[in-house]
Amino acid sequence: MLLHWSITFWGNLAGSLFVMAIITGYGGTFSTTAQHARVVTFATSKAITPAWHQVFLRGIGANWLVCLAAYLSFMGREFFSKVVGIWWPTFAFVMLGFDHVVANMFYVPLGIFVGTPGLSVGYYIAYSMIPALLGNIVGGGLFVGVVYWYLVRVDDLLDEMMLTCTDFGLQYLAEDNEPNAIDDELFATDKHPLLPIEGERPDGTRFEEGSGSGARTPRSLHRKESKDPENMV
Repeated sequence: MLLHWSITFWGNLAGSLFVMAIITGYGGTFSTTAQHARVVTFATSKAITPAWHQVFLRGIGANWLVCLAAYLSFMGREFFSKVVGIWWPTFAFVMLGFDHVVANMFYVPLGIFVGTPGLSVGYYIAYSMIPALLGNIVGGGLFVGVVYWYLVRVDDLLDEMMLTCTDFGLQYLAEDNEPNAIDDELFATDKHPLLPIEGERPDGTRFEEGSGSGARTPRSLHRKESKDPENMV
């Protein structure tokens, strides 16, 4: 993980500095008076005006939303769902003015390039890059990574318990980590077959324990194709 962080951090920094200096800086993209003033104003508001702890807290919010966007994109099945999952959290963090260390690697160094008063390389590293980086680690690692790891761990513990479906008098042991069926493309099966317990069905008939077929059928097929409550999950 640390190796991955190091490679992505320095890779993003190198790419941002290249685009900032070579493409836009020496390319004269922000050479007009209005554009120059806008860059100075933005760099000042990001690196000079806020206190160290404010940049740190904004960094928490920024990577919380960015990692949530990545998490939601993994949940999407098709391209459109992935785009929507990425779009809204990213849109929110930009509009809220949060500080993401990679996002700041372009505009703040550009502010240094155009000569923003009071902004230097050392100041940028100490009062913008470091607090934003630490905040990003907390926001993404703790509020997304650890939280969802805990939720999945709790779900795994619940899967090891005997669950009873009281509506149809069925019980089964779900110990697999396969995803639940939510459409016709992906199914989840139980490692243990459905085992009817002794009792009464909703239609008034009775059944006894061990009388089931034990077939491992996808749950969504039970829901869609079977009208017999004994076979439904």
